[in-house]
Amino acid sequence: MLSYKKKSVNPMIFLNKPSAPVSLRSKTTIDFARTVTRTILGRDTEFYSSNPTLVEYKDHYLLNLRWINYQYHEDGSKKTIPSTWISLNSRVRLNQAFQPISEEQWLMEDFEQEKDRGMMGLEDLRIFKKEEDYLYLATSVDPIRKIVSVASNVYSLEDPYALKRTIMTPSFYDRSIRRVEKNWTFVDYQEKVSVVYAWHPLQIGVLENTSLNLISVKPMPKFFKEARGSTSGYRRGQEIWFVLHKSQVTMRGKIPYYQYQHFFAVFDLEMNLIRYSELFKLGDKPVEFCTSLILKENECILSYSVLDTQPKISVYEMHAIQRLKWVNA
Repeated sequence: MLSYKKKSVNPMIFLNKPSAPVSLRSKTTIDFARTVTRTILGRDTEFYSSNPTLVEYKDHYLLNLRWINYQYHEDGSKKTIPSTWISLNSRVRLNQAFQPISEEQWLMEDFEQEKDRGMMGLEDLRIFKKEEDYLYLATSVDPIRKIVSVASNVYSLEDPYALKRTIMTPSFYDRSIRRVEKNWTFVDYQEKVSVVYAWHPLQIGVLENTSLNLISVKPMPKFFKEARGSTSGYRRGQEIWFVLHKSQVTMRGKIPYYQYQHFFAVFDLEMNLIRYSELFKLGDKPVEFCTSLILKENECILSYSVLDTQPKISVYEMHAIQRLKWVNA
């Protein structure tokens, strides 16, 4: 097991550090970038492969790809602003070398029911494996409240590819409050599948029927104040690992420019913080988004997208992760 010696690092140096972050270098990267044309509500639309979610399945992997109808410029500003944001999802099984070993399946959609919501489909779908069971979280639109919300249910592995979509509402604030919900994160906590709702303070809840009910609140370092969940928690021995992200938005006139950076956070099995890393970049573009994390004995596997249209799976030596600057809690 790798050791993480405490370094004389001031945690304040990690705060608000958007310039020249360290680049995490992989030993292997597989690119899944493609475009497809699909007919949506009678109109041919071009879609770009986007955020990938990788999960272990039997002796291989399952890869879910999001597909989007917009693009970014290289500078981090949006190139395309569609009248309706549409997300498609497809999945394929991959072998240990991340090569397809099955036909691609497309998630069944009923866009006719969603066409007046401003957003259609499931965004940023994450899959969580608990023993032999699989669950998912995704961003959707509450059809009743007409607001961006989180959908969750069992992640079915049956054919055809179809998912039941239950809108989950936090029970700790009134439903009349119109708050956008996204970036919830799965974690196995106190022997039950739970959800990290927020990181500063750390708020953990459980999904029951159509509600998210808080069960634990813990103080966290200031560094986590603007952190958002990227990956589900992955257990490695007596530790639970996450990749989180921070995003900065710079306005130039009326145009927003986006910048994303990531960091690792490691907890014990009771979700007490052990340590966290410095901010790093996965690519050389301002926009990137990591969606899944898998840890092997000597390797770390991350799936992520660059500029939302370049999905990748990268394999890193654990020694490269160890060489990041870390702060012990």
